[in-house]
Amino acid sequence: MIIRNRVGKFQGIGVPDEYHRQGWATDMVNALLAHYPDIFFYNSSLNEMSGPLFMKIRHKMPERIAPIRVHEDGGYEVVTSWRPGQPD
Repeated sequence: MIIRNRVGKFQGIGVPDEYHRQGWATDMVNALLAHYPDIFFYNSSLNEMSGPLFMKIRHKMPERIAPIRVHEDGGYEVVTSWRPGQPD
């Protein structure tokens, strides 16, 4: 994770395969959000696992996580032009 100018960039969340789908990644992201309450985040490397995770977290905290687009092919993309305080 990189933090610069009140914006945090996730570059990956690693959870061992045997712990997938048990809430570990969600708990890690929520802990970071709680620890850095004045930082706004995005994930620079979304995939089939992290895309839905960050969409779920963003649904609960839209003011803290950058919007995510889902492409027709199922790929995920962060809206990099988003800035805290802007509407989607």
